[in-house]
Amino acid sequence: MILSEHKIWLFSLFLFLALVSGGCSMQYCEDELNSKPDPNLFLVLNIATNESGRSLTRAGEFSFEQPELDTEKINSLRVIIAENKEGDAQNKIKYNVSYDFLSSFAVSGLRYKIDFECPYKIYLIANEQSLSDDVQKKLKDLDPDAIYDANTLENIDLTASNYVQIDNTSSDPKPIAMSEIFEIDPYPHPDNNIENQTVTFEKNLFVTRTTTKFSFQIKKGDDVADAALKVKSIKITGLGDKEFLFPKNTVYSPVKDTPSSEPFGGREITSFDLPEKCGVGDYVFTLPENMSSIDGSGIEYAPPIYFTESKGNAEGGKFTCSISMDGEYYLGPLTLPNLGVLPRNTHVKVIITINNKSLKAEVSLVPYIGCILDPSFGLADEEENGNEDETTEE
Repeated sequence: MILSEHKIWLFSLFLFLALVSGGCSMQYCEDELNSKPDPNLFLVLNIATNESGRSLTRAGEFSFEQPELDTEKINSLRVIIAENKEGDAQNKIKYNVSYDFLSSFAVSGLRYKIDFECPYKIYLIANEQSLSDDVQKKLKDLDPDAIYDANTLENIDLTASNYVQIDNTSSDPKPIAMSEIFEIDPYPHPDNNIENQTVTFEKNLFVTRTTTKFSFQIKKGDDVADAALKVKSIKITGLGDKEFLFPKNTVYSPVKDTPSSEPFGGREITSFDLPEKCGVGDYVFTLPENMSSIDGSGIEYAPPIYFTESKGNAEGGKFTCSISMDGEYYLGPLTLPNLGVLPRNTHVKVIITINNKSLKAEVSLVPYIGCILDPSFGLADEEENGNEDETTEE
């Protein structure tokens, strides 16, 4: 299936250290910088918005996928910058700032004054409004200058209700939460040697959706009679009920701190950790009545229902699929091939062929473009959102 070309909001988020003095930026105050002996050190998150359109095709032609819905793009962003001194129980929160809409920062960027000789961690959380009230409170309560525990923050977990993280089939859909953590090495004080200082450090940042989703193409096999089939529901097993808010011991390919040569900087997740005592269960997709009849061309079903990442069933097939014609008796289960684990930020595309007495399935596990933020999630369209630019510090 080829999706028509369309325009989306894109943005890039870069991080670099800049030596400035007197509150002036390097590029505009070079003379003043060289004249002052005690420069300040800033982290500058530079955000730009662009419009870009391209055709998207089936997974066999593109390895990564762009978001289709505004709920799968960034609507808000929280930036938490915290000290990261090894073995120090007195690490403090430096900044905790929430931005409700980002397009206004395309030119000015976001600056945060930090200390020389101090390592930091940057926690990025997008679309936190979709998280539980309890999780939102934990994030908002991280006051600047307050002592914090990195393990406590990084072990915040998200619980799925009946194995569903977000169900956006209602008239009030929620944006998909995204998150990531980056470490910044300490930067030495230049003492009096600042004559030749320029921008000396740059790091590409990205965020990763906390969820995964399924879509289905269902068709008849050659040995099935010409009459249309009726499919009432699809059952998937191996789904999890809990995950961490932030990726935990997650391994990316290419690895996190190296550039990606994939289209638009795409990156796959190859392994990850889950909270202890995660439950595993199933979810039944009920097809709308107007989509249940399968004729010669088959049907496509892509509900906006999102799940946590999961490592699947402990025994038997990691993830299985069954189909019901009447809502009671199922054909299957069939172990889904090519699905050893179900990482966050992926779209599982399942092609199911119903034969006379069996099922056949093909599975493509397609990561969303999830690297540098300019292609990964885009901004929700400002006009469609109806939101005004707003910045809050909490």
